[in-house]
Amino acid sequence: MFLRLHQALRRALAQHRAELEDIAALARPLMPVRVQPVRIDWLHPHVGPLPVLRRAPAYDSLSSFSRAA
Repeated sequence: MFLRLHQALRRALAQHRAELEDIAALARPLMPVRVQPVRIDWLHPHVGPLPVLRRAPAYDSLSSFSRAA
């Protein structure tokens, strides 16, 4: 019911769309899961973070500074 009213208000009050979107964003966590937008973390729960490759820095400012001193 909330979503139908929200859509009708968006059509009728185009000048207040930003405020209506803010209201909808606050209401979404209170809505049943079936009407909430799909969360990105729900799409691929088996995917973990990518590994970080460790490389030796091409320029080390500390070693260059100590050589200059």
